[in-house]
Amino acid sequence: MTGASRGIGRAVAVRLAEAGARVVVHCRSDREGAQATVDAIASFGEGHAVSADLRDATAIQAMFAPSAPYGAVDILVNNAGIYPSAAIEEMTSAEAEVFAVNVDATFVCLQAAARSMAQRSQGAIVNVASLSALRPAVRQSHYNSSKAAVIG
Repeated sequence: MTGASRGIGRAVAVRLAEAGARVVVHCRSDREGAQATVDAIASFGEGHAVSADLRDATAIQAMFAPSAPYGAVDILVNNAGIYPSAAIEEMTSAEAEVFAVNVDATFVCLQAAARSMAQRSQGAIVNVASLSALRPAVRQSHYNSSKAAVIG
């Protein structure tokens, strides 16, 4: 589960654990938040916190490696995303990185999970998008278009 250190990601991770899943709780840098999610899961399930920068394909591959301590992936929830706000004429290169996380990383994660799932002929992938893809928000052109790409 990418982006599970807080908010929607945490809620989905906890609900998956309640349903019996062992949950890998991914965060980019919020290790305390990821551990808080694992702690929320601990009373009824099993969770493992991992930290990885999803802009790094090698880091993503390591999360899905067959040798990973948490085993094969049965369900992937691609929830991680960034959403800086800026007018297009004021956007910086850092804000433009939204595609690297919201689109490219979503693809690399789903591809890695799909390879694992195909070997066992089972699995499910959920890519989290946003209503902003269908009803664009002001000062969010990069975010709106990245989430439209996820839907596509």
